[in-house]
Amino acid sequence: MASEYSGERRRTVRRNLRREALLKAAPSLIDSSADVRDWGTPLTFIGRTLNISDGGVALAIPSVPVDERFLAREDRNLSIVLDLPAGPAEIQAVPVRLAPLDEQDPGRGYVIGAHIVAATSGARRCLAEYLRQES
Repeated sequence: MASEYSGERRRTVRRNLRREALLKAAPSLIDSSADVRDWGTPLTFIGRTLNISDGGVALAIPSVPVDERFLAREDRNLSIVLDLPAGPAEIQAVPVRLAPLDEQDPGRGYVIGAHIVAATSGARRCLAEYLRQES
């Protein structure tokens, strides 16, 4: 367990598990000046999880130049569909961290660390079962 002074804020242990994921986000993810009211549908990206817990997820989204000001926006909610063995699990999350996959080449994509804020009971059950099987 991390000490309270280590900078670790997570309340649950994340497991390094790789699964395909579909990310739906407001256009402000890539351009913070975008007005969500001007867009009818969210942008959709395909990525992979880097780690997962019952409280959060880190996603690698390749080839997407993320606007880091997205973290400060009110419309920063993310819809994430995790491809789990028992079936897809859709969760709602709020990003808490954005970082380039490669500091030297930010155009290669970004890692998005997100806190899970909502999910159906079925999605939570699928996620809990997957995490239990993988531990």
